[in-house]
Amino acid sequence: MIRWCCYCQRYLGELAPFDDPRITHSICEGCDARLARDEPLVQQTEGERVLVDRLLAAARTRDWPACQAALSDASALGIRDDSLLIGLLQPTLYQVGLDWQGGKMSVAAEHLLTSWIERVFSSLPLATGVPPLDLLLFQTPGNSHSLGPLFACHTLAARGFSVEAVVPAVPVEEMVSLAQRLRPRFIGFSCALPQAVAAANALVGTLQAALEPDLHCRYVLSGFAFRLGGSAEPPKVSHGAEVILDLELFAKILARR
Repeated sequence: MIRWCCYCQRYLGELAPFDDPRITHSICEGCDARLARDEPLVQQTEGERVLVDRLLAAARTRDWPACQAALSDASALGIRDDSLLIGLLQPTLYQVGLDWQGGKMSVAAEHLLTSWIERVFSSLPLATGVPPLDLLLFQTPGNSHSLGPLFACHTLAARGFSVEAVVPAVPVEEMVSLAQRLRPRFIGFSCALPQAVAAANALVGTLQAALEPDLHCRYVLSGFAFRLGGSAEPPKVSHGAEVILDLELFAKILARR
């Protein structure tokens, strides 16, 4: 579930169950301190709540001008891009994936909504990673869903980390070359579907053999494949790889330099 401050409308992270895309309202430390000082927080944050409602309404109707206006107002109010991406667009994508998996959404409808979200994402600036990188993020072969790794890249970059997402998928020889040049602390793989995890496991083994001991880094896997929940068995990852579900938690790991 998405943790969201019900006052200032900021993304606070995620919590289990990770296959539930709904928002659970909480309160951030800043707003909690302001409430303790008896500040009239409800009145002061009404603009943020109205703006979030506007953005969700624009998403439902795919109203691009209304979306652009809401994004501009969000920037003026100081709402970070990662809050909009991870707190609003990511739950929408999760729900799309669940609906498609359950046969509740046609392929055409899924493509239309995904293209709208891609358009929103392309309107936001994306920082370029500077080597040595904290994280070099790849897609697994056959994975055509590029928004997940781009979302992760944007969110971590907004927190001051040097991150590069390489999409779409590239041959393993190019992965090795990029890792040697950019020297990341972590190499990650985005796995949209469970069958992509086996490919990621194989790639982790290949990269370990090609890069170590000259470059010793950690390997992380993430994506919708690990969020299916229900009766689905969690995909098994290879030795030396870790599964990341919460970007806020991963940011804390990255901060331990």
